[in-house]
Amino acid sequence: MLFAKTSTTLASFIATMLLHPEEQKKIQAELDDVLHYGVLPEFKDRDSLPILDAAWRESIRLHPSTPLGTMPSAHSPSFGE
Repeated sequence: MLFAKTSTTLASFIATMLLHPEEQKKIQAELDDVLHYGVLPEFKDRDSLPILDAAWRESIRLHPSTPLGTMPSAHSPSFGE
């Protein structure tokens, strides 16, 4: 189940980057400045990559992989009866 949520989150991030190429260019420039050629980012690099971190969090905010609330039940007691 965790894989499905992870892949959904990653797919929504990629879709967001495809819709906003100007932000993708900013993130690529940030990665190029912080990391050496051929080096993948690690969790320790997170503080050095604020634009990437903000874009990732915004993608999760816009497209959550899990429901944020529940539907009210038809059998729940209502107030005022």
